[in-house]
Amino acid sequence: MRIRIALAPYEQDILLPALKAKFPDLTPEPQSIYTYYNAYLDVSPQGRGIEQSAFLRVHRIRYIDAESEQQQAIARFFHGVEIAGAQVKSVSFPGPIHERLGVILEDKDGRTILLRFPPNWQLPLRSQIL
Repeated sequence: MRIRIALAPYEQDILLPALKAKFPDLTPEPQSIYTYYNAYLDVSPQGRGIEQSAFLRVHRIRYIDAESEQQQAIARFFHGVEIAGAQVKSVSFPGPIHERLGVILEDKDGRTILLRFPPNWQLPLRSQIL
């Protein structure tokens, strides 16, 4: 699960080295006062997700489930949209397809359309985690 982590400037020196140890894929996303980082929370049964989540909770580091928020925004956007004369009935996410975000749109007659977004495409996040 892709997450977005917020650190205040005074937290950078103290928590950033420990965060990098817990989330090896941590990448910065420069913003205003806070610095945002993107990382993946390992939710697999053998993963480090419990340890990672506990670390974030213990240190009161705020984060959002960016992947879920992105999917909800895409689903809301396409729900009820008409494409080539057919209204979209359902939106589903099969997971990454060749490292691209995959979205399946189904119309009321059961026809499906597969959308593959460009690699590393991200919807600007609406939520504020601060």
